[in-house]
Amino acid sequence: ELLKMVPGMDSLTGMIPDDLASNLGNLESVDKVFGVLGLDPGMVQKFAPVILKYLTGEGASESLISGLTDAWGAAK
Repeated sequence: ELLKMVPGMDSLTGMIPDDLASNLGNLESVDKVFGVLGLDPGMVQKFAPVILKYLTGEGASESLISGLTDAWGAAK
């Protein structure tokens, strides 16, 4: 669902090693993915609310929003 909703997301996921891409259920893994993409892992907390707001506006399912909120440690 996430890949369909965010333009260009498929090109980013192609840069992430499979072992990290399959385990994004916690903030530590997300921080590692940000590092692989050349982004400061500390930015997760800044990006998360913006991305969640975008996805909510695009009609993302509650399960996707809830899962990302939990994984990213974002406020509900």
